[in-house]
Amino acid sequence: SLKTAEIQDVPAVIKIRGQEYPIHLKLKANQQDSKIYIQGEALTSLKELGIPDPSIAIASLEDSVKIFFKVENSL
Repeated sequence: SLKTAEIQDVPAVIKIRGQEYPIHLKLKANQQDSKIYIQGEALTSLKELGIPDPSIAIASLEDSVKIFFKVENSL
């Protein structure tokens, strides 16, 4: 279980184009009044997600991808 304001590393799965890939999320949960907020992030790469390098001759992209999210729900 998540403890309030404590960051935890949680294994997860992300689904892209019908394919599932394992990732690790850093999650933080907070409760304010009658709501709970869960926010997190994950660091992965295009290669780890099976996404071909979209770079072209005049432009290139970094391979790293950082995913951020925030969920809010009433208790």
